[in-house]
Amino acid sequence: MRILVIRWGTLQSLPPAISLIQLLKSLNHHVDVLCNDPRSVFYGSEEPDGMYDLGSYAKVGAAGHLVSRLSSVLGLRRFLKQHIDDYEIVWTTSDNSAVYCCDLIPPEKHVMQLSELVEHVPLLGSKGLFASKAIIKQAQKAKRVVVPEINRAYIQRVYWSLPQVPCVLPNRPRYTSFEELLDVSKQTHFPSRLAETDKYTVLYQGVFTPDRNLRPYCEAVQKLGDEYQFCLMGTPNAYSDQLCSEYSNTFCIGRFEPPAHLLAAQYADLGVLPYSSRGERVAHLSPLNAIYCAPNKIWEYAFAGIPMIANELPGLKMTFDVAGIGLTVPEGDIDAIARAIDAIVRNGSSFRKRCEAFYASVDMASIIEGILS
Repeated sequence: MRILVIRWGTLQSLPPAISLIQLLKSLNHHVDVLCNDPRSVFYGSEEPDGMYDLGSYAKVGAAGHLVSRLSSVLGLRRFLKQHIDDYEIVWTTSDNSAVYCCDLIPPEKHVMQLSELVEHVPLLGSKGLFASKAIIKQAQKAKRVVVPEINRAYIQRVYWSLPQVPCVLPNRPRYTSFEELLDVSKQTHFPSRLAETDKYTVLYQGVFTPDRNLRPYCEAVQKLGDEYQFCLMGTPNAYSDQLCSEYSNTFCIGRFEPPAHLLAAQYADLGVLPYSSRGERVAHLSPLNAIYCAPNKIWEYAFAGIPMIANELPGLKMTFDVAGIGLTVPEGDIDAIARAIDAIVRNGSSFRKRCEAFYASVDMASIIEGILS
């Protein structure tokens, strides 16, 4: 089957899209990729057949970012007008990958994957005033709508009056062992404070935005004393800088490109998922996006076999309770966080076994075959 995967943005900023490409190739499909800044991405033995560049994807606020993004949208539409008949499936990997081109994709060819929970998808900015109606109409007729979490599937159906519940494709990496990342490992060097320590290490990987309530975790690690440290991994900003300056046991190692970011977890004892229940709106995403979150990190931490701590949110609590891969705590309860960290450290081996079983429980290839059928 000839498949075009579209990512409006960089692949490095959406690791599940990289996993998707690898899995499609492992199933012997012809896969072309249309994305911005297609710099070197590690695919292992599963390189796409064709890679087409949509140009620079400038950050909001950068000089000329509107011109740059308009140019890439025009390039996206031009490519589809010329080549849409070459493909049996067009797989868009996020709402913004679909919103500017869905009118050019025959619905019966379109697999519309939504990486986040959205009620409105804006054509400009992040306000509902400029929301696209076309993307909702396309989703109602598309071959498949795909989301990463079961609660989101039902909410998305209600938001967009979809005729069927969307398919669930978890944000699980393609890899099954660290041995598959040996080439990446040889080129990746982590700071000694993470990689060469005898302290218990609590790890957070992700962005530093208002919906990630990290301060109580910093305070809990500080309270546990010098045997513990809290490693933040992601692109630093004023929020992460402030936390590191206030808490001596907290430090930030910056961002590592996928899949190198997966390697950091092998040095940690547990991972943190600090999503807030307060419903802060991030960009155009639904305020329920964090409450029914579908973090890559659940799967990436589980890949490394490290247990997790998360705030008590419906989606995370259900997963943790069923799979036994970690503990949930009342949001902002520093004492409860400290007790949970201590409990996980004392029972690390049993938690690790359940994390490994959880990771192995999902057959991504079979799910993708079902979506394509």
